[in-house]
Amino acid sequence: MASSTDGPARRGFNPFDSDVEDEALDPVSAHFGEEEDEDLVEFDGVLKRSKKKEKKLKGPAESVQVLDDEESKGEAVVIGHVWESDEKATSGAAPPVANRWGYYQRSKTQEASSPSAPHQDRTQRQPTPVRDWSALPVKETAKRIVLGKPYVLECYRRLEEKRRLLLEVVALHDGNAILTVLLFLRRTLRENVFLAMLLEKPAAEHHYVSYLRQLGDLEAVEKFYMVFLRTRQAATLKYTLNCIKSHRPGERVKGLEKCITFFSTHPELAKDIQHLKDELYLLKDIQIPLQRQDTEAEDNKHAVFVQFPRTFPVTSVSLMTTLFYSCLYHFNAPEKYPFAPERLRKDFKMTDRQYMWMAIGARAKARDYTNIEEKLLTVAGWFGRKNQKSAIGFDKVAEVLRQHRAPEAEVVKYLRKTEDLDVRLDMARQVDSPTAIIETLKEKRDRVGLTQYRDRLPHHSSHRREADQLLVNSTIRWRN
Repeated sequence: MASSTDGPARRGFNPFDSDVEDEALDPVSAHFGEEEDEDLVEFDGVLKRSKKKEKKLKGPAESVQVLDDEESKGEAVVIGHVWESDEKATSGAAPPVANRWGYYQRSKTQEASSPSAPHQDRTQRQPTPVRDWSALPVKETAKRIVLGKPYVLECYRRLEEKRRLLLEVVALHDGNAILTVLLFLRRTLRENVFLAMLLEKPAAEHHYVSYLRQLGDLEAVEKFYMVFLRTRQAATLKYTLNCIKSHRPGERVKGLEKCITFFSTHPELAKDIQHLKDELYLLKDIQIPLQRQDTEAEDNKHAVFVQFPRTFPVTSVSLMTTLFYSCLYHFNAPEKYPFAPERLRKDFKMTDRQYMWMAIGARAKARDYTNIEEKLLTVAGWFGRKNQKSAIGFDKVAEVLRQHRAPEAEVVKYLRKTEDLDVRLDMARQVDSPTAIIETLKEKRDRVGLTQYRDRLPHHSSHRREADQLLVNSTIRWRN
């Protein structure tokens, strides 16, 4: 038993320290009872309590030892566990209690008074202090964004820091980093400040507009263009939104009307208004009535719609496709109808080449070779003489006929009218017409070419016999 004269107070007593002598342990009761005041009395080396103490411990406890020295401040030591209580926190508190398993337990008074009690309510614990994060250099943060390392942007609160951050990521030429910083700036800045900052860096502006387009937020892109007075880009986007993206004819009519109104308010777009008016006329006065009329004819099993079923609505196609459609289903319609081919040609001022491409293709699909020759390729000459003329060239006529699987005789007929022999030979080889190839080689007086082509023909075929006769003909003056 140590007294106040044995040495300094042993706060934080370690029972396993080899320098400390073993001391007798006093049995302590497991619960408290109301008694008179007691004093500690030493008896045979063991502390006993007199009747002057307020509380009396009842029941055995084998592992509790109470120190008596003045500087210990009433410290209770348990073998294998040390509880140190502050003088202020333990003044007037009850001694510790040991349960039947020999483990230390605190009383309710001690649990309530000690802020570090193990069973204390979470709401009564003191909050964990927040670390004071300091902002990294702007250049370092930009590199961390590019490299995929952890970073914090919210610590940059000044406008100059945010501007420098944007300049750093733009200098690194990393699209993802630029977009990351732009989204942070859009979230933390006013809209006018953000747009003004974008205007300083065209690369950042390009990435931001591409991001909005990928999201499908074309209205935000249009607003962006209007803020920076990019009228033509805003007009193109408005046309895309109101006309191209819309598939219903009624909505497209309203969209075209809105675009015409918008274009009218900007003088730099005045030359494009006529194109919008032409498209509105085509859709509203030609395509929509024609679609309604042909739908009824198709329901009534009209012959031309039975032979060539429609595969697309005419309200969703361009002017040239509308012309092809009209030449296929309404080629002989009078000009008083707005959808007649000749009426379309005059109203929209089409060139001869534009008209011939569509008309010949449509009639070739319908296998109407007579009208191709008489109405499309025949023109009146002097003294009522009729001549054949093609605005696209007879070689192109032969190519269109071949694409629509016309008979070889029809293809060769127009190949013979091609004046350029090299073009005619190339087209004849594309068409794979032996007759046209042999005739063209004869006109070119190419004996070597004709001999090589003769060798590729099957034996005893009519085309091979024709080539052999030409090769032995002594009246032809060959060039080689």
